[in-house]
Amino acid sequence: MKFTLYIIYTKLTKLLFTLGGILVGSYIPLMNTSVKLGLLVLWITADSVVSIILTIEWPYYSNSIYSISPWPLDQEVLTATLMFLVMTTLFIIALGENTKIVNFQAFIVST
Repeated sequence: MKFTLYIIYTKLTKLLFTLGGILVGSYIPLMNTSVKLGLLVLWITADSVVSIILTIEWPYYSNSIYSISPWPLDQEVLTATLMFLVMTTLFIIALGENTKIVNFQAFIVST
């Protein structure tokens, strides 16, 4: 019974996240650069919180309480480290690309 509820919950969660991503993603071309950067910062902040939770092995977010999770506790720390490194890299790339755009626009306006 527990495993069936877990599968239903997992499938529903993935479906809702996918639909939410499609809705937000369809609006991205209409956003200005500051809104895009703001959403990126929010995403990185949320991902960093999850990374910290995985690093400190908080019981409510691990398989120590929910034994139906297939992932071992030691894998959570590795996942947290990789999440943090990937998100930091993405942020640096996005900030660098958007700063070039802003500086280029400022150059055009000043000339």
